[in-house]
Amino acid sequence: MKTIERVSVADRAEHALREALLSGRWSDRVPGVRVLGQQLGVSPATASEAVTRLVADGWLKHDGSRKRMRVDIEQLRERVRQRPLERRLLFVTPEGLTTGDSAALVAVTELHQQLFHEGWDVRHLILPYDPPEVALRSWDICREQLAPDLMVVWGARPSACDWAVGRGVKMVMFGGVQGSTPLPMIGVQTSRMLERAMDELLARGHRAVVLPMWGRADSFRQRMAEVMSAKLAKVGVELVPGDNLPDSPNNSPGVMYNSLVKLWQRMQPTALVVIDWREFVLVSCFLRDRGISIPADVSVVLLSDHPSMECYLPALTHFEHPVTRMAQTVADWARVYPPKPVTKYCEPRWVEGDSVCPVLTQGGVAP
Repeated sequence: MKTIERVSVADRAEHALREALLSGRWSDRVPGVRVLGQQLGVSPATASEAVTRLVADGWLKHDGSRKRMRVDIEQLRERVRQRPLERRLLFVTPEGLTTGDSAALVAVTELHQQLFHEGWDVRHLILPYDPPEVALRSWDICREQLAPDLMVVWGARPSACDWAVGRGVKMVMFGGVQGSTPLPMIGVQTSRMLERAMDELLARGHRAVVLPMWGRADSFRQRMAEVMSAKLAKVGVELVPGDNLPDSPNNSPGVMYNSLVKLWQRMQPTALVVIDWREFVLVSCFLRDRGISIPADVSVVLLSDHPSMECYLPALTHFEHPVTRMAQTVADWARVYPPKPVTKYCEPRWVEGDSVCPVLTQGGVAP
């Protein structure tokens, strides 16, 4: 029989430190052994022994007389370069992470940290989503050249889902709209968030509520219309799709701005529900240009969150999405792809801000 290898606590601490370094947790100095011991759940002496081994192996080097350690960046880069990568995960978005939803950046970063030490090559790729006949040629080229083991698509469209099923590509949807054949999907239910937003606004007397639907899929638009119609009906108000859910074929800044101009010519909304941060920035510019104040003139609820929100005043009432937890689920699906399609919805958190107040004057048709 093969002798069972004994693994000490110091061995485990050493392994954990190596994995943390490879994942990029520390790019310069490493915490002292007391802090490391607390983080690893071991004694300072055990943490010190693990650090000593990494120094001897060239991963860390001494930093002055206080026995602090610094990451040997060149050595670490060489270790990363030599590390075998066995599987490839492509994280696909329709636009760059710097201009798109910051949650996508959080998600791809978490996937990298979760899977890199297991031999996954996690890459971000920008691919067009529409129009399908043009977009899918780019998807075919990507499949041929990069041969991904798994594709994770941010806000997938039905055409991409049908493409994956037709080509036999393993794909996970990070939000989006399913195609004719379901795929594993994780996300939040925008319809549930809209229900909560409508309840809060209607309770404060709002009746002229608007949810812009710029460049959204037909099935998504239909579901939002159903939710808003049901909520308005309870207070005796009939949904007017062109007013309550103004639409446009795309979400370019000029098109979005012009749709708001036309909307305000027809009615004076008392509340706006905005889906994402990019759209809110444009809405905010429009309101500024018109001299419309939040929340004195119009209340606003944002159905997502963004790091830049902390710089906006008044504080926005919004939903906080558990993106990190969702990415961890996707990492589990990468390790073991579900044998059958599964959909998992995570519950976002309602965050009360200062952008919603009771309605003072009821909006309606402009004079």
